[in-house]
This record gives sequence, structure tokens and C-alpha cells, in this order.
Amino acid sequence: MDLAAPGDDIIVASALGNNWTTASGTSFSSPMVAAAAAWVWTARPELTAGQVADILRRSATDIAPAGRDQSSGFGMLNVAAALALPPPIRDPFEPNDDVDQVNPNGDRYVSNEPALSTVTKRSARIAGRIDRYEDPRDVFRVWLPAASRFTATLTASSDGDLALYSATARSVVGRFATDGRLGIAGTKGTRERLVYTNRGKGRWGYVAVQPGAGALDATYTLAVASAATKNR
Repeated sequence: MDLAAPGDDIIVASALGNNWTTASGTSFSSPMVAAAAAWVWTARPELTAGQVADILRRSATDIAPAGRDQSSGFGMLNVAAALALPPPIRDPFEPNDDVDQVNPNGDRYVSNEPALSTVTKRSARIAGRIDRYEDPRDVFRVWLPAASRFTATLTASSDGDLALYSATARSVVGRFATDGRLGIAGTKGTRERLVYTNRGKGRWGYVAVQPGAGALDATYTLAVASAATKNR
């Protein structure tokens, strides 16, 4: 559940008698949210689809029980607040919640985004955002050069965790979360640093960013870099 919107006793046009009547249901609340998204995007065309969706959630008026809940999501749709809310930072590479969404051979690879680092591009920096409910993790494909030390540094607005996986990893979540994991930096705090030495041949891997225990969301900067080890 993302949002709540009015859906009870909504006045609608009736084909019977060319009159008006009332009706109830999600068939009336859902188009209100769609119309709000269209309104916000028309007024603010510079936003991405992800930013529009996030603005609608973040600008909602909270209703009981307090905070996000299963009954009303982030709260009641508030168009005026959505039109005025400062935009969240862009979150490129979406959808990238798991391995098969960033692996070109994956079943759900649809974003067509390039790998964060490659054979010829040994360092990169990117900003993004994660949300425990709507975008619980960001996964990036990276190149681990032969006989090199790979470093990933995460700086976040709240507690974030960082992990590195090999190309054989099937998933970074659930019962497969430890399969193919090469390293993890999950200490409490807003800055994480993970270092991995690849002593074999060059190969692909995955870096996963997710909120730390107890953290609901975060904006972050992720920097990755590789350097040859002294003893090749």
C-alpha cells in the first residue's frame, strides 16, 4: 500500500437518466492518484517517474495509525503538498533491487543501464536513495580487475549497509543472501568502507546498498575504485 485516496460516496456521472449518483470503491480512488501524478508531472516536467512517485508518497497527509502502515501506506493523497514538495534526488539505474535486474542475462533486466565500473572504467561515483518499503536496496554491477584491490565507500544520510557479491550470486536477499558474498560492511553509522582483493582473473561482481537495521530510508553517495596490488 502506497497511498490512500477518497473512494467512498464519490459523486459520479450516471448514464441512467443523464444524472449524477454516488459510488464507492478503489475504481474511484485509484484514478485520483493517477490524475495527481499527471498533474504533478505536467507542472514539474523535469522530474523522473521515480521522483513523481516518491513525491506523492512523501507529501501524503499521515492518517492513523501514525507513520506508514499497511492500511493507508504513507497517508492520504495531498495534491497541493505534492506540487510544492522539494524533489528528492534522482535515483538512476532503477529498477536495480536485485542481481537479475542489473545482469544483462537476468530475467528482469529492463533498465539497460551500463555497469557502474567496467574493464576500462576503474572508478565511479553515483548518488541514489533507498527506502525500506519502496526501494529496499540498490544493486550495481561492477568489474573486479585481476590482481587488484577493489574499494567501495558508502556515505549516507542515515545508517546504510554495503556488501559485495561475485557474479555467481543469485540474489542479495532472502535465503540466497550469503551465496557468493565476497564481503560485507554492515557496521552502525553513516559511512561504510569495503575492501576486497581479487587475487584471480578479472571478473564481474555486484555491490549492494541497503538501509541498516532500524533505518527507514537514506540518500547516499557510493564511490568504487580499483587499484593494482603491489604483488602481482
